Amino acid sequence: MTRDELVRIVKQSNANTLIARRMRECLGLPLHAPTTSGGHTRDRSAKARKYRNAKQLMRQKFGVKL
Repeated sequence: MTRDELVRIVKQSNANTLIARRMRECLGLPLHAPTTSGGHTRDRSAKARKYRNAKQLMRQKFGVKL
């Protein structure tokens, strides 16, 4: 791999791990990858999806036999 290929790959990556930071330092790139949306996106419907079938799961399936 050439240096130009490495620079292109690292520029495309928006990983924030230690290895990604060190690669950016070695290649002379800015430490933070620019985000396309201007910040972090949050999935606001994740909580709704998480608890979508909660009532169905809490329903007692079998009665207690004494």
